[in-house]
Amino acid sequence: MKKITPLIMLSLLLFTCENPSNSENAENTSWVFVANEGNYGSGEGTISMIDDAGNVYETDNLGDVVQSLEVYGNKLIVLINNSHLIKIYDITKNGLSMPGIEISTGESSPRDLVIVNDKVYFTNWNSQDVKVFNLFNYVIEESIAINGLPEDIEFDGEYLWVTVPHSDEFFSSGNIVCKIDIAS
Repeated sequence: MKKITPLIMLSLLLFTCENPSNSENAENTSWVFVANEGNYGSGEGTISMIDDAGNVYETDNLGDVVQSLEVYGNKLIVLINNSHLIKIYDITKNGLSMPGIEISTGESSPRDLVIVNDKVYFTNWNSQDVKVFNLFNYVIEESIAINGLPEDIEFDGEYLWVTVPHSDEFFSSGNIVCKIDIAS
């Protein structure tokens, strides 16, 4: 019995120490993306990428105030406020495919976005509008004027809803919500 006990212990050790979910060998199947604004005027905004195992990776500096981002299919759409840019990245099993595609918003100061039917609707402070960006041809197709500084934007399945916390300059009163029919 004394000779069998070590053999049983050894076999248990060999067959129970295998870890099939080893994070070094497991393929990542999803990511969490976090916008890190950076300091205004510094150009140090980044994106943190968190993989399935909880590892955090950070991009190089992308621009001045990484304001908001949205995943759409295998793309990450990013608005960079004070750099007046849209950046589009392919999402791969290794993270973001760099350097991505960069589109100027024309000094508009983009804030928030929602994606509906392959179009990005995004709010803009400097131009006081909602711009419509086509994800097929990468062209800003339209601008919808807003009376004030638009901030948040949501889609309820029929209408866009845009918050306007300031009427025409920062710190002024506003506090309205605009309803936009995208079908018209």
